Amino acid sequence: MDEKWEGLLLIWDSRGDYMKYINSRGETLDLSATPYLLQSGDLFDYSWSYDLQNNQITNIRREAGERAFKICIIPDETLMYHEKRQKLKEAIDNLYDVIEYDVVNNASGKLMTENGWYFPCIITANSKSDWEKALTNQFIDLTAVSALNSWILPVTFEFYAGGKTSAQDAFLDYKYDYDYDYTPNLVGVGKLVLNHVDKCNFQLIIFGPVTNPRITIAGHIYQVNTTIEEGEYLTVDSRDNTIVLTQKSGTKINQYDLRYKNSTVFEPILPGNSEVNWNGSFGFTLTIYEQRSEPRWS
Repeated sequence: MDEKWEGLLLIWDSRGDYMKYINSRGETLDLSATPYLLQSGDLFDYSWSYDLQNNQITNIRREAGERAFKICIIPDETLMYHEKRQKLKEAIDNLYDVIEYDVVNNASGKLMTENGWYFPCIITANSKSDWEKALTNQFIDLTAVSALNSWILPVTFEFYAGGKTSAQDAFLDYKYDYDYDYTPNLVGVGKLVLNHVDKCNFQLIIFGPVTNPRITIAGHIYQVNTTIEEGEYLTVDSRDNTIVLTQKSGTKINQYDLRYKNSTVFEPILPGNSEVNWNGSFGFTLTIYEQRSEPRWS
């Protein structure tokens, strides 16, 4: 994913799904198979913070938080005792190297479910039991700390030059039952149906050539007053309020000051039905980040 949230941990949970952890340099710990096996945890538990004023709940908010879980390192049971002890030590060292890389670099990895939901986090605590005994397995309690403290699902849609969308010939049937579809016969016009309880952050990538690209979603204008040449692309990201032009050479140029001033280009995408309009002369992709306190169970 982008990107900002590199890294991940695969776990088996009571829902029948599994997860993994990949750190910020792409190293993966699969926690659904030996030697790493998830045992338990509160990865799907959550709470909101709030204030009380005049006996009224106010300022309900999601704050950074911790979610704990336990794994067991179990080497291949067919090995001899001394071989299992050696494999156990190697697995413990590997676990440390993978999760500690994110800590020392202050870079988020992510826990990810089988169906694409991820929990951006850094694993900041590692507690072992019975380490002093000459056992062939090791239970480890881990703590994942997340600034967002939520699960995220990215969904990407494509709009092509000429006014076509990724559903030009057939409506999208998204496998997680999100009702996104686009009307197929109108040039530069699409429909986005977002079945979610809250507005969503997004990443918009506009491909050149185009001058002063303008896209309207649910009546809101997303425009940057710049020129994107053939082979270049412009990235607008509402998660960190950035606008960056990537040239053919790979050089990245900050375009923040060229944003359309009469309507914020970082406005999150609203839930419900939204019409998408553009002049059809350029293509773009729109990635929507659905954010929940727990991932969907179905």
